[in-house]
Amino acid sequence: MVTNPHWKVRMAMAQFAKDLIFECKCSLTDSTPKLLELLVSLVGDEYSQVATLSQETLKEFSQCHLDGEAKQLVELLEDNLYSLMTVLPRLVRAADDTKKLSTLNLVIGYLKLLGPRITTLLYSAAHLKRLSLALIQVVEFDTRDVKILEDAHLNADTTSRLEAFQYYKTRRKYFKHFTDEAVYEGFVKICHLLGQYGNITLLVNHFLDLFHTSSPHRKQVVLILNEIVLGTLETGLSDSTVASWESSRESDNEHLHDSEEIETTIRLLVQEYISDDNWQLPTNIDQSECSESSQVSSNWMITPRQQIESFSLATVNSNALLICLLLEGIGAFAQVLGAGFNAILMECLYPVLEKLADEKAIISQSAYNTLADICSGCAYSSIPDLLCDNADYLVDTISLKLRHLDFNPKAPLVLKVTLQHSNSNMLPLLEDTINEILITLDQYYGDRAAAFMKVLHVLVISIVRWFPTQQECKTQSSSASTGISDNNSLNPSVNSHPSQDIKAFFLEYHRNKRIAAGDMDDADIDDAGGDGDHVVRQDEEDDVNEKKVLPIHVQAVKQVLERCLHFVSSKDPRLRLLVLDVIQNGVIVLASTKDELLPIIHKLWPGFVQRFSDSELLVTCKACETLFVMGETCCDFIRRRVAKDVWPKTIKFLTTQAKISIKTGPSYKHTAAHKLQKTILGGIGRLCKQVDIGESELCDMLTACLPYLSARQPEVLQKAAVESVCAFMSVEPDSVWLALNDLYCPSSLSPPHQVFPEIKFAGSGSEGNEYSTNVKMLLADIDKT
Repeated sequence: MVTNPHWKVRMAMAQFAKDLIFECKCSLTDSTPKLLELLVSLVGDEYSQVATLSQETLKEFSQCHLDGEAKQLVELLEDNLYSLMTVLPRLVRAADDTKKLSTLNLVIGYLKLLGPRITTLLYSAAHLKRLSLALIQVVEFDTRDVKILEDAHLNADTTSRLEAFQYYKTRRKYFKHFTDEAVYEGFVKICHLLGQYGNITLLVNHFLDLFHTSSPHRKQVVLILNEIVLGTLETGLSDSTVASWESSRESDNEHLHDSEEIETTIRLLVQEYISDDNWQLPTNIDQSECSESSQVSSNWMITPRQQIESFSLATVNSNALLICLLLEGIGAFAQVLGAGFNAILMECLYPVLEKLADEKAIISQSAYNTLADICSGCAYSSIPDLLCDNADYLVDTISLKLRHLDFNPKAPLVLKVTLQHSNSNMLPLLEDTINEILITLDQYYGDRAAAFMKVLHVLVISIVRWFPTQQECKTQSSSASTGISDNNSLNPSVNSHPSQDIKAFFLEYHRNKRIAAGDMDDADIDDAGGDGDHVVRQDEEDDVNEKKVLPIHVQAVKQVLERCLHFVSSKDPRLRLLVLDVIQNGVIVLASTKDELLPIIHKLWPGFVQRFSDSELLVTCKACETLFVMGETCCDFIRRRVAKDVWPKTIKFLTTQAKISIKTGPSYKHTAAHKLQKTILGGIGRLCKQVDIGESELCDMLTACLPYLSARQPEVLQKAAVESVCAFMSVEPDSVWLALNDLYCPSSLSPPHQVFPEIKFAGSGSEGNEYSTNVKMLLADIDKT
């Protein structure tokens, strides 16, 4: 009847129990525990009328009967609770979720009714053991979810998440014996009541003993401990079910909520949680471990040879969940202690950052949420502020562990996530640590090079994020090569009349011919240049003579790019991709300091240009993206290099691949070749404008791009080709016009006079030409300009 779906039935049962308790208290004394059990089970009813009536009845009964002399009735309540905890594991395994929830609500009611007397109850070893084992068996985890081992990736919203200080969505916990979330909420309430009224030291010590002695139940024990500690935050019951003796036991409450005792207990738990036996559990099926037989390297930053140990899927799933629970516990402890957690922060900040760098998404996200909880508890406004305020400790710890990298292989990963989640104020503090990594890269080119390069990659990306003003230079440099024509169109003295433009062109051409033939001396050249040029050159010489002090972020990126010389030709394609991305972002940072950028580009070029003939097409694709960024920042400095080294390889690839892509189906868009074609076609036109490519080279590239205007090509490639041809038009409109008409000529051209012969293009023909649609659109654009 208590679990009847109709609320009026449950309401009648509550009223019936109330009448029997108060009207028949002498004749039905033996039935009082059962009637109280009925009322207690209805305290958490979803209908407020039923819950309110049950709560008021229990409150009235406690005021009338449960005074200090009613020891016999208290013992009955304790015995009922003991019996209930005895049958709870069986009910959890056999009953439905409704019965489980009803039973847990009954336990909650008993604990609320007992109140501070829970401490006395827990002094009984039998009660404590029965209670703990029942709770452990209720929340047995289901670790079969394959998403537990899902890899973590740097999401695109990382920057916005840092700024907005958002939590990751907490992954739902899955249990073997129930699926209803209300059952889990009932379990949490029980733990909170134990933490609120129980002896926290006694409970923690007891559950820690179970943690050490029962390996299969460690996850449940950690979950229970976390919730018990959170229960110490409670200052009173959430409803009116308060026992009459509660006010007379204020001294007990003060003892149970003593802040010093709680802080000592939390410090004990933190030390247990972050111990290597619990914190460094394997979370990969194939986990590498240092070989005992390997010799120690002479370089203190080099890791010795490693061997692989295999673990079962169930083991690594269980370990991943346990680590997440440990992280949640540290976040909960920060919420409980508040500002007092600062005293413990030094012990756990580095371990939490270590888990933030974990390759498993569930662990990494749990670590991020833990940092957010620490910020909230310790009154930090954001995670970057937390890291900067504790930077001295972090930098010292990271540097120390880097010096013993064979025992701390995750130290570079901690440095990486520190850069990812901090701000520009951290850069000067990490300068020495970054220099240590750079020195190691100069001395060692083994397996650890990839790990260090990932750190430098994050460093460069972080600098791009920290100093966004550098991207304005990127935009200015991209428009520098095209700004001349725009400025001329705005200047009436330059664009006054076409005949003047033609005259100025031939005069300049004649002057350049004389200079080339040696007919003009230096004085004539200086006179022709004017006094203004002399003043400019003098100013430039003065600037060169002055020693320029580079900003720290520019100096750091310059040093990183210099190390990329050694790795751009690495045998590992993943490392080559990483190095190319470092170069791409580093060029953006150095865009405003051309004196530093151009010499580095000169040094990088021999190894960089080989990536355009790389065996991995994805590497070539990344090289193209990097080249386009170089074009935006270096402009005509790389013109001859592009025409000599890049153009032949790119033209050959486009010409060969066009014959393949024209015959393919929809699945072709998922191939690396399609991605490379799209990348080249999407950026080659812009590159021609930026580096001011020559006419002959442009015509060669145009010839390679024209086959992609065919309607038989994939639609994505057609759109990219149209964009490139449009860019070619702004450089050489006449050549593009002739080439398009050779593909398809929509209308015949009549000569202006009979003297001139009629011109017939190769593209003259029927309307069914496969190039007609795209060519018409492009020719229309030419006519508009």
